[in-house]
Amino acid sequence: MTYPIANRIKSVQTPVIPTVGQWVTEHPGTISLGQGVVHYGPPSEIENGLSDFKSDPLHHRYKLVQGIPELLQAIEEKLRRDNGMAIESKDRVMVTAGSNMAFMNAIMAIADAGDEIILPKPYYFNHEMAVTMLGMVPRTVEPEANVKPKGQLSLPRESAPSNRAPIEYGSTEYASIESKQAARKLQASQ
Repeated sequence: MTYPIANRIKSVQTPVIPTVGQWVTEHPGTISLGQGVVHYGPPSEIENGLSDFKSDPLHHRYKLVQGIPELLQAIEEKLRRDNGMAIESKDRVMVTAGSNMAFMNAIMAIADAGDEIILPKPYYFNHEMAVTMLGMVPRTVEPEANVKPKGQLSLPRESAPSNRAPIEYGSTEYASIESKQAARKLQASQ
């Protein structure tokens, strides 16, 4: 029996990672730089702590979607200590199984089907796929040569293997984006 494939899946690009994986198999010696896959295992502290973790039956139950409180607190402390970021509320930190899940959660929280999502290049291919599968419209933009990282504001973005140095936009660029967005929303409401 053949099962139909949803149109939202048919509308996305073919993922590049399996394609590159096939090239690696077909051409021995090829090195894929498409994924940030490490060549080493987790720290020994993690491995040593697994038996304690597994022995507690409470760890086998559903937990808070955003992460367990102890981990959230540790991340908040690290961000405050090492990055100078003061987290105002526990709702601002969320732990996910990876950057793709984080991007999907963020995009579902801030946009609806039909909304346009700006993806500054370079972007990770999964971002465009997620936007398209959710019925949103990806709009890719080239960074201008005169736009330099300012460390002020950045578009919602998380770490991705192909995005080692995200472009950051300052308040002038954001004001332009916000005014265009406000005008679009005003037109849509009339």
